Amino acid sequence: MTDTSTAERTAREQRASRATTLWFGLVLVGFGLLMTLNQFDIAPAIGIGRIWPVAVIGAGAAKMYESWGTPSAGSGVGLIMTGVWFLFVNFRIFGLSYHNAWPLLIVGVGVSIMWRALLEERGGRNRREDVDGR
Repeated sequence: MTDTSTAERTAREQRASRATTLWFGLVLVGFGLLMTLNQFDIAPAIGIGRIWPVAVIGAGAAKMYESWGTPSAGSGVGLIMTGVWFLFVNFRIFGLSYHNAWPLLIVGVGVSIMWRALLEERGGRNRREDVDGR
């Protein structure tokens, strides 16, 4: 029993590490392409100060991938929603600013909590491992 749980934990950690590494590589490739396009005057660079929430969205996506089908995926949902909120505020989409958009963060926390509760109710704690062996 200990060997099985240790093997499962090791496999889970390897998946998490792989997802994080893939995301980090994707961010570097995207950043490098943006800078290259800027150097050739093909597309002006958007200040990194405005697009940094994309990294938060990516971290949330990696978290969701590594824990899909378990209540822990709610943390990924929360990170994604937080990153989207910051993007909307930074680019003033729908006229949102830090001053008028803060209540949406409360909505995001609520959705994350509900996601976790719904999966626990459905018995989703180990569903991913049971279904596809990952």
